[in-house]
This record gives sequence, structure tokens and C-alpha cells, in this order.
Amino acid sequence: MSIGGVVILAWGVAGGIHPLGAILIALTLLDPRWGALVFLALVIFSRRRNRVDAVVGARRFFERVSAELGVGMSLRSALIEGVATLPPADGLPLRRRLEAGIDVVEVGETLASTLPLAGESLPAAVGVASTGGGPSGAVFTGLGLDVAEEAELLRERRVLTTQARFTSLIVGGAPLAYLLFELTRGTLGERFQTPHGTVLTIVGGSLVLVGVTWVYVQLRRTHGL
Repeated sequence: MSIGGVVILAWGVAGGIHPLGAILIALTLLDPRWGALVFLALVIFSRRRNRVDAVVGARRFFERVSAELGVGMSLRSALIEGVATLPPADGLPLRRRLEAGIDVVEVGETLASTLPLAGESLPAAVGVASTGGGPSGAVFTGLGLDVAEEAELLRERRVLTTQARFTSLIVGGAPLAYLLFELTRGTLGERFQTPHGTVLTIVGGSLVLVGVTWVYVQLRRTHGL
């Protein structure tokens, strides 16, 4: 197993990749170049899947809370039922806090970070529902619809900017991929055998890293990659 392969595998595990992804990466450790490509594909797929799961989870939460409030349950009980729809890592701590009698408004602020798609509207909705009772279920229904609409707008924006993002990834990723290829092939070290080659390699590599970083920042800022 090469050093490059070990680095790729460790990076994948630390990044929270699904165990299946780690297995796929391990199968390609004989050639780290393939491992890097597989890892990149899995990261992209994982991030897109997480976005979909976040939308589905948020809608399910709001629908459950709205339904429970609609049948006359207290806000605390409705929130307990709502957090049960969240992944255990997020839902169980919130459920324990609610069952322990923690102020629901404080829990609402925590929920805002757990369900970022709802933004600051979620704590406000919890505050309204804490004094409004059953009719406040409509507030959570509206939040669920807002989340769905926001997710649809984000999806449309990503579709419309696909070509621009692809071009940016090629411009920024091609030089980095070439450096990775040279590194794994063992030819990059040959460029450091002369002072002239060392200077050019360091300067060129630095410019590549600056360019890749700039492209990444622009993609994050304009397209939400």
C-alpha cells in the first residue's frame, strides 16, 4: 500500500464518507490516481445526497409538528414528535432536552442550526407557537412550504449554472490533476534536481494552488458548490 493511498483513505474516513465509499477507495489503493478520482466522485455524490436529505428531513419535521399541534397537543409534545423524524445524532439530544423541561424557545434556537434551511424563521415560529397553541400549526406548515420552495430555487440555480461550474472545475482542476499525476508517478521529484527546475516548480505549483483556491472560492460564493 503506497503512502498516497493511505493519505487518500484517511482523508475519506475523516471526511465522513460512507463505509462503502471507504471500501471503494481501498480497492483502488494500488493506483492512488484512481483512488483520488473515486474519492472526488464520492464527495460530490455525498454532498448532493446530503442536500436532498436535508430538504426531506426539514419538510418531515415541519409536517409532524404541524400535525401534532393541529390535534391539540402542546408545543413541547409536538416538538418531541418532530425531532423524532430527525437523524438520531441530531434528534436524540434535542428530545432529551425537551423531555428534561428545557425552555422550548431555547430548543428552537438549537433547531435553527440543525435545520439551516429554515433559517432564523424557525426560532421565531417556536416563539409564536409557545403562546399561540393549536392554531400555530399553520406557521410550521408555512415553514415547510418555504423550505420546499427554497430548495427548488436552489436546484434550478444549480441547473442553470451547470455549464459555468463545469468550466470552472476544468480550469481549476486540470492543473491540480496534472500535479497529482506527476506526484503519484514519481516524476515530480525530477524537477527539483536543478536550481532552475526547483524555482519553476515551486512558483508554478504556488500559482496553481492560488488559482484552484480562487476558483473554489468563486464557485462557493456564486453557485453554492
